Amino acid sequence: MKKVLIALMAVLITVALAGIGTYAYFSDTETSNGNTFAAGTLDLTVDDQDDPDVVSLTIEDIEPGWSERYSWILKNVGTIAGQPSLEFSAITNNENTVTEPEDGAAGENGGEPGELGDVLRMNIYWRQGSGSWNYISSVTYCGDAILNTYAGKTVGLGLLSGCRTDVKLPVLNSNDEVEVQIRPFWHNPGGSNHNQTQSDSVEFDITFHLDQS
Repeated sequence: MKKVLIALMAVLITVALAGIGTYAYFSDTETSNGNTFAAGTLDLTVDDQDDPDVVSLTIEDIEPGWSERYSWILKNVGTIAGQPSLEFSAITNNENTVTEPEDGAAGENGGEPGELGDVLRMNIYWRQGSGSWNYISSVTYCGDAILNTYAGKTVGLGLLSGCRTDVKLPVLNSNDEVEVQIRPFWHNPGGSNHNQTQSDSVEFDITFHLDQS
């Protein structure tokens, strides 16, 4: 009988130990369904068009004292904020022909490249809505060198091939737009004889960028 009681106690102890930790606490589970991660969009239009990311201008038949204005509307039609900028590139000075007054004039090199870009400067402005125009301070890079900045706030067009000017503008949130205006002008028209520029022309591209801010 003593052996039976001992065996029975051993069984009870084993069952009791097996039950330790099996008691459950209160719990509740909720499931969140239909979760979606969607990428935003960054989309720039220029004058309400998608295609003209690059605008090419040719300036010719101008004279000392000349100035002009060219404007574009940049708009972020995407869903996330972006930093717009203008990049000036592919700047080419064409000699075209050397006229009789041009031949031998101070600064005339007798051939390519032309000299018109050396006397041109360009102010860059921006505004939003009907607000005031804001002057852009710009830096022009050619390799590691900085050249043709004028009063720290204008860009010369007498640039070597491969030089780059990247002009930063205000960040555009979704559906925001900014008007950009460049104002090229003949610098110092009365300062010297400009015969070396006769028949010359300047060509350059403006590339509009919009990068995630």
